[in-house]
Amino acid sequence: MGPGSNEPAPTACIVVAGDVVGWVDYDPGPAWLQPGEVNVGYVVFPGHRGLGYATRALALLVRHLTVETPYRTAVLVIDHGNERSLAVAERLGFTRTAGDFTLTENGEGQVRYEVDIRPDAVVVDAEVVEYAPDGGI
Repeated sequence: MGPGSNEPAPTACIVVAGDVVGWVDYDPGPAWLQPGEVNVGYVVFPGHRGLGYATRALALLVRHLTVETPYRTAVLVIDHGNERSLAVAERLGFTRTAGDFTLTENGEGQVRYEVDIRPDAVVVDAEVVEYAPDGGI
C-alpha cells in the first residue's frame, strides 16, 4: 500500500493471544483505482506468517467492506515474488487481472488482483470467515 506513516492507523489489528501480530487496512484514495474500487492490504509480522492469520484477517476485512461500505471491488497489489500473498489472494477468490501492474519507482513488477464485493456477490468461503482457531484475529 505504499510507504508507511509515522503514525499508522490501520483499520484493524490482528491480535493472537493478546499480542498484535499484524494489521489490515483499506484505502479508496489511490489515483489508479477506478470508481467503486478500494485498495486493501495487510501485514503479518515475521514469526507469525504461514499460520492463516492473513487469510482470516483479509476475509474479515472483505466481509466488512461488503456489508458496511459502498465499494464494489476490492483490489490487492502484490509483488511478483511474494508467493504467500499471491496464495492468500487466490485462496480468497481474488482474480489476477491481465498484465503486470507497476507502482514502484524502481520498476519492480507487481500483480493486481481483485474480487467483487457487492453484497449479492459470493465473496469468500464462509468457512474462512467463520473459522477462528484462537477466538479472534
